[in-house]
Amino acid sequence: MNNTIYKVIIISLLTFIFFGFIDSLFFGIYLNDGISSFFDKIGLTKNNSDIMTSALSTSTAVITSYYIEKVNKKLFGELIRSPLLDVLGIMIGTYVYIVTIRKYNIIINILSKYTHHNTNNKK
Repeated sequence: MNNTIYKVIIISLLTFIFFGFIDSLFFGIYLNDGISSFFDKIGLTKNNSDIMTSALSTSTAVITSYYIEKVNKKLFGELIRSPLLDVLGIMIGTYVYIVTIRKYNIIINILSKYTHHNTNNKK
């Protein structure tokens, strides 16, 4: 019985970790692709365009999370709905995104320096 409760808690937490990751991912994508500049062009102030970008990102994550939760319910049964698990999962998912992007940027910088260094040696 205890083993099942822990399993349900972990699956529930993983659902919201994924939500936090997706929310942060889409927020980063929307900002990088210039959605906030689109909102600026239609007359919103910088602060309002950032809020709209965040709302768009969260909306995308809610839709994605809904389908993931639906699949998890089919695979694992009922999930635990708790605000504490939701908040903890979102915070962990956002942190995982930040660490992933930081490591990605470090690798890209190293590769670009290596590539730039090798092209200078060929001259």
